[in-house]
Amino acid sequence: MNKQANKVWLGVGIILENAQGDILMMKRKAVHGKGTYSIPGGAVDAGEGIEQAALRELKEETGLEAQQLQCLGLTNNLQTYTTEGVHVASMIFYSNTFSGTLCCKEPHKHENLGWYNIKSLPSPLFEASKLALDLMRNSLSSTSEHDCIVQGRDGQKRINECAIQEGRLAPR
Repeated sequence: MNKQANKVWLGVGIILENAQGDILMMKRKAVHGKGTYSIPGGAVDAGEGIEQAALRELKEETGLEAQQLQCLGLTNNLQTYTTEGVHVASMIFYSNTFSGTLCCKEPHKHENLGWYNIKSLPSPLFEASKLALDLMRNSLSSTSEHDCIVQGRDGQKRINECAIQEGRLAPR
């Protein structure tokens, strides 16, 4: 049996939107999600803050640094678990404020890094990225500053008035 099948991993993703409304995406070359298009992101390291992990992954993969992150919610990536035996829950962030020079800094893991029109995204999409984009479409215009959305294959659940804290999801 796959040793990873008994664990749920915590991931992060950042939806980065430029001034033209395009979304930063890349094609995955690694085994996990190979051949699918993804927003920047990856695993949270032990002892690392969740937001810090998202910022680190963005810089490691693209050379960009985001500011003014907004937490959109959590995705529960069950399709990936079904197809690959890897269960990841991903905290999704959004920013349209960033600096740096765009560069594919991990060419052994990604290719086709670039800005893609939100209305004509490349396919296939990595499951966590598809769920993240669903969160973005549904949450940026319809949630308060402290709402948290959990997106899964069965739809969305809104947790009103919550804050993300290290180690737990705490009601306010």
